[in-house]
Amino acid sequence: METISSLFGAVPSNLPAPSLPQISMARVLELIRPAFTIAVLIGVEELLSAVVADNLSGDRHEPNRELIAQGAANLLSPIFGGMPATGVIARTGANIQNGAQTRVAGFSHAVFVLLIIWLAAPLASQVPMAVLAAILVVVASKLGEFKHAKHLLQHAPNADKAVVLATVLLTVFVDLTVAIEVGMVLASFLFIKHMSENIPAEVDLAGNTSYAGLAKEGVCPQVLFHEAQGPLFFGIAKAFERTIRGAFAKLNPNVYILRLMKVSMMDTTGQRALEGILHLAKRENKKVIFTRANTQVSRMLEDFQEEELLGSDAIVTNTDEAIRTAMVYMNPSICSTCTSRVFSECAMQPDNSRSTNINPDTNKPPITPL
Repeated sequence: METISSLFGAVPSNLPAPSLPQISMARVLELIRPAFTIAVLIGVEELLSAVVADNLSGDRHEPNRELIAQGAANLLSPIFGGMPATGVIARTGANIQNGAQTRVAGFSHAVFVLLIIWLAAPLASQVPMAVLAAILVVVASKLGEFKHAKHLLQHAPNADKAVVLATVLLTVFVDLTVAIEVGMVLASFLFIKHMSENIPAEVDLAGNTSYAGLAKEGVCPQVLFHEAQGPLFFGIAKAFERTIRGAFAKLNPNVYILRLMKVSMMDTTGQRALEGILHLAKRENKKVIFTRANTQVSRMLEDFQEEELLGSDAIVTNTDEAIRTAMVYMNPSICSTCTSRVFSECAMQPDNSRSTNINPDTNKPPITPL
């Protein structure tokens, strides 16, 4: 019968003497790529083990603490000849299944392994591999969330099922680490696909939108309201720009107010999409106003001011300020005959005095810069 010693040799009965490794720049350059790869993989497996422990115990781990502790351990273990280590799902699950509740359980496990090395190494070497295999099968069967898997396969979208099945098959036939990498990549592509197909945005003339600050008495034909939501990134940038261009062509507003409160981030592709909209607005003598952008998005919008695509009044902090700015750029001839009172500012201004200096060629107020 195969034992630990017959396959891997005798279990050592003492710890290696501590020694510092020889470090040179050539060695660092040689090892930096594999070291980075190993660090990423053991970090992923550590957090995966922690998630499994959370599901079994009902607790919640702190990812930063886990990774800092793991990094400190892996910095010190090479001094004693140790290899890079990470949290292991099988041993973590077995620990919790047998009553572990606090950090003392992990500490006790380490002490117990150390005592085995010192006191019972010859006996440990004779443990049959079949015994270890049986323990592994029992632990794995307890870790398997079969009810959850059944519910997932019955109710999840087909794309999610494909990701799960691919990850399971790779875990069984290749390796857990490879399965996690492939699963994360597939899930990322799936997320980008979903985001690209769904552009949550409300684009319509003021009065037809759900902004609570509007009086709802008619529709303002001069102001296009746009409530953008979610990240403005490469996956939806083209569709976003196409939507706004279509609204410009169909509704022909004088002012375009883009509310960005629900835009969590914007990448350079999204920025270029906005740049295309600004160039179109400049050609058609329209005013564009951005409001309620977060810090990251505001910094990217300020680049347009440096390029003179936006004026100093085009980035404001709230929608009320955006509306007051928009009033300056409305066509007074349209306002004088308009019976709607979409904005509170409409009732506060006399007819024929809401805007001045109309461009006779376009019948719109001059806007330089946008």
